Amino acid sequence: MVYAIFTQTNAAGQAPPLSSALLCTLLLCLQYFSIYLFLFVSQVFSMFSESIPSTGVEVVDKGSTGLKSTMASIQVMAENARATVMFAPMLSCLYLGSRLRALPLSRTVEGTIPAGAGSQLYVQDCMYLSAWSVVAQVGMVIILGVIYGAKATSMDADGNPTVQTQGWGAIVLQGIRFLCMASMYGGVVGMVHGVLTMTPEVIRPYNQDPLIPGVAIPAPPAPVASVESFLVKGH
Repeated sequence: MVYAIFTQTNAAGQAPPLSSALLCTLLLCLQYFSIYLFLFVSQVFSMFSESIPSTGVEVVDKGSTGLKSTMASIQVMAENARATVMFAPMLSCLYLGSRLRALPLSRTVEGTIPAGAGSQLYVQDCMYLSAWSVVAQVGMVIILGVIYGAKATSMDADGNPTVQTQGWGAIVLQGIRFLCMASMYGGVVGMVHGVLTMTPEVIRPYNQDPLIPGVAIPAPPAPVASVESFLVKGH
């Protein structure tokens, strides 16, 4: 499916740019399947490390114990990372549902859909906010697991990483947590509001009002032209 998305062309043989909804969906899909693959691999290695028998040699036994401890920590990190992407499926549905709602409303009197048609610009900004918040949470799990140890890191009910720290580290961590939560839930509220209030006059390309005037929220990176041409040529 991903290959088909990158190789689709129009009647002129050109590949149209990916929409905001599709970019965010691909970003969450990449995280979702990568983390579950990481979890599966860590479970397999952990299972084999636990089956290593004791040899009776102290040096060898210390090495095997260290390997078991390392694999257990990696597995805990993978489990924590899995909790951060539990919102990814529903966010992806919301992204695509918003775009599917916008396309019929953007249809002209001639029955065509203009280039650049899509949901309101502030709705697309909300997509970026919610998608980047998931990326930030995954990054926090990895960074905290490396710095403080995976077993010292836990997840709250909302899938946000927590760790027992004091001082400035705790303040920075709490700030990032609340920023991610505000971006996630604020983005969802903005998208739902946009879908419910969507009319032809407020959607793109007829309206270009962003979420924050004068501020452009960065979109997920799109595939470069060289990669697209490489795929189109069938290499």
